[in-house]
Amino acid sequence: MVETAPLLEVHPGMRPLPDRVGRIVQIMGVVVDVQFPNGKVPDVLNALIVADPTRKPPLVLEVQQHLGDDIVRTVAMDFTDGLKRGMLVYDTGGPIKVPVGEGTLGRLFDVCGNPIDELGEVRADEYGQSTDLPHPLKSRERFQSNWKRASKSWTCSSPSRVVGKSVCSEAPVSARLSF
Repeated sequence: MVETAPLLEVHPGMRPLPDRVGRIVQIMGVVVDVQFPNGKVPDVLNALIVADPTRKPPLVLEVQQHLGDDIVRTVAMDFTDGLKRGMLVYDTGGPIKVPVGEGTLGRLFDVCGNPIDELGEVRADEYGQSTDLPHPLKSRERFQSNWKRASKSWTCSSPSRVVGKSVCSEAPVSARLSF
């Protein structure tokens, strides 16, 4: 029988899956190892939510590595104070998602997409992955225009006994213009 705990939602873009529950087996600073029974191991970069009702917003873990024996190594997206071995952890079935769109303009967020600017809830219709893959090289446009380049060299001396700080000065090395 699978144990359950309150399902904690980070925001509408990240919801826990009630049938994919694991347990914390080891905590080393921000690195947390979680074991999932019956081979239901989450994919790398999946977001996991720790079932701790005292924490607002809930702690999010990101899977970094499969260790074997149904254990994944994760990195916490916030401090891990108060975590204990045996705590329940839910898989979200996908990566960390953050709000995107017009409602996010001018707002401040943490790495999980929670607002930290004390301006209330975010009005977002869409949520995007925080770890997006780069666009294929063929789809990128090549920048073709006049360009200017100037290189500068910085000369730094070691800390001096008189001043007590490093002294740096800039000297132009080369300049190149193309039209």
